[in-house]
Amino acid sequence: MVYQVYKIVDGDTLDSVSKCFNCSCDELIRLNGIDESNFISNSFIVVPKNSLYSNYTVKSGDTLYDISSRYGIDLNLLYAINGLDDGDIIYPNQDLLVPSNVSMYLTKSGDTIKDIVSSLNYDISDFVDENGNLELMADQIVVYKRD
Repeated sequence: MVYQVYKIVDGDTLDSVSKCFNCSCDELIRLNGIDESNFISNSFIVVPKNSLYSNYTVKSGDTLYDISSRYGIDLNLLYAINGLDDGDIIYPNQDLLVPSNVSMYLTKSGDTIKDIVSSLNYDISDFVDENGNLELMADQIVVYKRD
């Protein structure tokens, strides 16, 4: 996942910041090990880069498979974006992150940039522009196309 640093200002709450960056309060808590009691003005937190994701609010009857199909993304990528594991349960009104106007790839053990761009039929210079310098590891999310 791609992140950025955000400086908390007076009046910010976990809820207001999560809405601003299209993520859930749970995601902010998980990323930063914080809660409302230690959400302090003039401190810095890590937030998802908001141009890459949108929120999806789980509805009764939704499954992760259904959501991944609806958004045309790999199920394992949906797990990774949201810090979920196979078998995790989702609940109505839970917020999940889904890619927004961007295509992503979840790396596998042994992947190289050359292998990835070749399999995606993507230009290597565009790939590097989207992702910067990468040291590939398994289960890393990389951007390969902005819509």
